[in-house]
Parts: sequence; structure tokens; C-alpha cells
Amino acid sequence: SWPPAALAEEGQPRKLILSRNFRSRPQVLHAANYVFENIMSRACGEMEYGPEEALYPGGGFADDPAYAAELDVIDLPEGEGGEDEVDKNLIEARFVARRMAQMLREGFPVDDGAGHQRPVRPDDMVILLRSPGPVLRHYARALAEAGIPLEAEGGGDFFETTEISVALSLLEIIDNPHQDVPLLSALRSPVFGFTPDRLAQIRANCRDGDFYAAMEADGGEDCAAFLERLKLLRFRAGELSAHRLIERLYAETDLMAIFGAMPDGGRRQANLTVLREQARQIERAGHKGLFGFLTHLGRLRQRGERLAPAAAGTGGVKLLSIHRSKGLEFPVVFLCGLGRQFNKMDAAAPVLFHPRLGVGPKRLERGEGWTVEWPTLARQAVSLQMDSELKAEEMRLLYVAMTRAKEKLVMTMGLSKAGDTLVKLAHDAARPVAPAV
Repeated sequence: SWPPAALAEEGQPRKLILSRNFRSRPQVLHAANYVFENIMSRACGEMEYGPEEALYPGGGFADDPAYAAELDVIDLPEGEGGEDEVDKNLIEARFVARRMAQMLREGFPVDDGAGHQRPVRPDDMVILLRSPGPVLRHYARALAEAGIPLEAEGGGDFFETTEISVALSLLEIIDNPHQDVPLLSALRSPVFGFTPDRLAQIRANCRDGDFYAAMEADGGEDCAAFLERLKLLRFRAGELSAHRLIERLYAETDLMAIFGAMPDGGRRQANLTVLREQARQIERAGHKGLFGFLTHLGRLRQRGERLAPAAAGTGGVKLLSIHRSKGLEFPVVFLCGLGRQFNKMDAAAPVLFHPRLGVGPKRLERGEGWTVEWPTLARQAVSLQMDSELKAEEMRLLYVAMTRAKEKLVMTMGLSKAGDTLVKLAHDAARPVAPAV
């Protein structure tokens, strides 16, 4: 409500628009301005995106078409029984990995912070996603296939990492060897390297009892060596605290060295260190011994709680949610998953609530053996308002994501029958976009 600084009288409150952006290249700013001046309005977005809201370049970057913002549409196949969401996510992740590998191979130039340029590195890149959890494993797989390290801060599940899964399996059979699933997991791991054929032979020779009994009955040198090592570790478990036992386990099995020699070895070793420190913290909370440690972890997993894998500073590509990227900046931003639908589950509840409009219930009518329900006028009003606010929030998140890039912005979206879909969308394309669209 204040007048512009140039028009204000002496002593009068005034506004000064800080619209100059000295961080990002003009191509990034022009892309953000182009999108939001055409889609954001009071009717859809809760505000106008005009000259005062626009971003203006202030960094003095040279004009170079190589830094133009990209929108890459990936044509996704359809399965026989409908679309396969897992395959779609993996296809998009592999496209992103290939594009990153291309930029690394060609030495895409980025600013080194001192006014000079250098080739881009993996740690200059970030993948931003609305909800990373469900698709993290696909990006981890795709980047691993391309030989690009990943640093997914807080995005994954600590217990699902290979090294932690193996370590926990070993701890579980140290506590109780008569558990087939963790025993087979430990035997198949790189620590012991039993092949599927060898495990099948062991079971075929002794079909009664659990697998531990089959190993005792086998008599092979590999089984004897494993059982002897397990016996020693089980003896240690009776006299050592959980974190000291984990240290002994790592030393006896060379777990640190084995996983450290694998791709992304630094992160794997960091995760194993986190497991040991987690045992120390749990002991301080009163859960003594191996059984207490495993019981506490089991309760965490039953409640659905997840521990974040270690961010070991491996110099890899970062993967973040858009929420976590607020206030951060990255030389190269890959904004992915733009083809996914908004989550409108809140609007499907039997009763809707809005802080200003109040309650929006359904109308129910029951008879003998039948029930009919339909939306009330109040529910329709609340639903429309919630939908409008959802779109405004998603629009603001898109703005945050697009403006995280300093040098290069790459946006990706996967569409089934992409050509047909784009043709249909083109019928509604206009500048600016109508709020109803």
C-alpha cells in the first residue's frame, strides 16, 4: 500500500522493489517469468505476477544459448494391462541420468565462484522432486547404472540400503541363528558369497528343520567356516554392548572394506558408521545389549519410522524435495516428475473442513438395503476452495523449484502417448492461460 520510493514524499513510508537477481543467468529468470506471468493470477494463484513480481537479471552474464532452460517431454510406453507406474518413473530417471552423463562428458561450463568457468561436476547438480520417497530408488538405480554418484539427503530409507540390510541380518542371526530369512540374506551377501546353487544343495541334503540345522548337517568346509565364525560372534554378544559388538562384527567380517570397495563406497561406509552410533545412542536411552538394540529398531520399523541414510559428502548429485530446497541454490537444477498428478486425497474425505468456509459434509439417504450419497452445496463450495488453494500452493512450489538454478534449468515430464497428449493440450494453450484451464 506504500507508494514507490521514487514518488514518496520526505519522511513518508515507501516501498523499494528488490527485483534484481544477481545469482541466476538470464535464461533461468526469463523461463520463470514467462511461466508465471502466464499462469499466476488472483483467480488462480492468489496473486498477480506483474512487473513488480518479475525477476530482472543483474549478474552481467554473457548471452549463451547453451544455458537456455529445457522442458524435456519423455514419451512413455503403455503396458498391456494399463500404465506401469514403476516403469514410467524408471524411464524418466534413466533419461535424467543420460542427460547428466552427457553434460559431465562434454564438460558443461559453470561458474567456479571466482568469476571463472570450469567443467560441471556431479555435486553441482541437484534433482528436485515434489515427493522423492516413492521414486528415490529409481533415480538411485538409474544414476548407478550411469556411474554417477548420488547424495540423497534424507530422501531414502536407512534400513533399505544394502549394507545396512546385510549388517542387520548378521546381527539378527548372532542373536538367534534359527531365522531363515536373515540367515539366507547373510549367506547370499558379499561377506560370505554362498551361491543360490550351493544354498539349494545344502537344503536338499537336509529337508527337515530350519536352514541353520541344514548347515550343521552339511559338513562342507564353507558351512563349517561360517558356523565357526558365527559361534565366535555369538560368544562375544554375551559380553559386549551392542555398539562394541557391531565394531567386532565389522572387524571379523571386513564389512567396512567390502562395502567401501563397491560403487559409492564412502556413503556405504558412512551408513555402517551411523548404525554403530545408533546402537550407542539407543544404549544411552536404556536399551542394553544386542536384543534390546534389535527390539528397538524393530519397533521403529513397525511404526513406519525411517532413518535417513548418511549424507557423507561424497560429491554426488543431490536429490531433494522442493520443500527442502527452499533458500538453496545450485548451478544445475533438474526439476523432474512434472507429469505427475496433484495429490487431491484430502478432498475425498467424507467430511471436508475449511478454516473460513466451515464444514462440507455429504448428504446421505438410507433405505432398506440401500444408501445414496451426494455432495451438498456446502461441500461443493469447500471442495472448490480447497482445490483453488491446492493449485496456488503447487504454483508457489513450482516457482521455488524453477528459481533454485544458477546456470542451467532442465525440467522433465513423462507422458503416455506424449504426442497425442500435447496435441490435446494445445487446444487450450493461450497466453495468459485461462484460470479455468
